[in-house]
Amino acid sequence: MGYIYASSLVVLSLIYTSSDHPFTFAMQHLGMKVRIAVCSLIYRKALRMSRSSLEETTPGQIVNYLSSDMNRFDTLLSFLHYIVVAPLQLGIVIGVMYWYIGMGWPCLAGIILIIIFVPFQGLMGHIFSKLREETAKRTDKRLILMDEILQSIRTIKLYAWEMFFMKQVQTARKLEVSALKKTAFLKAVNQALFFVTSKVTLFITLITYVLAGNRLSSEIVRLLQCI
Repeated sequence: MGYIYASSLVVLSLIYTSSDHPFTFAMQHLGMKVRIAVCSLIYRKALRMSRSSLEETTPGQIVNYLSSDMNRFDTLLSFLHYIVVAPLQLGIVIGVMYWYIGMGWPCLAGIILIIIFVPFQGLMGHIFSKLREETAKRTDKRLILMDEILQSIRTIKLYAWEMFFMKQVQTARKLEVSALKKTAFLKAVNQALFFVTSKVTLFITLITYVLAGNRLSSEIVRLLQCI
């Protein structure tokens, strides 16, 4: 049985190694095609917009959509399958933990911590969407300001208003960078929690397992590290 398990582990590792990168490449390639298709739709819609719609929408907003927002499609499809895979993985982890350490406090501690992390990720996603909306508004405001400046550059030069409008652009850019910094900080926290959560879950499970009066063995530790 040992040879069978070892051979199975090697075969599964080879399958993962040979399929992970091609899958990621294929999904990013498909995401790029989706992004190009959506950009084409936006371009065609922009050519057919009515005069009243053109008064409400500036070229800067359209450029912002095409250059920034559409890039989300490149990585979306690489993670979209986790909507289905993640619940299955959670069920397998719960089943393995129940099989080896029993449905006691140690198992419940790890499961509860994992379940708590799910709504926390939902909250982080909600915060990210709010920050993204705020960033988009500030970017649109800056682009609208730049578009108005370029259209009125002769008047600005005539009355020597360069310094005034320069300060206006700097203020708009500072507000935009402030929103970008908040987003970057939260992304760093979220990424750090992504790598730390599994270790914290393992630590809490093992501590609870020992405090419950059980004897900790290397087999249990290796098993929990694998899942």
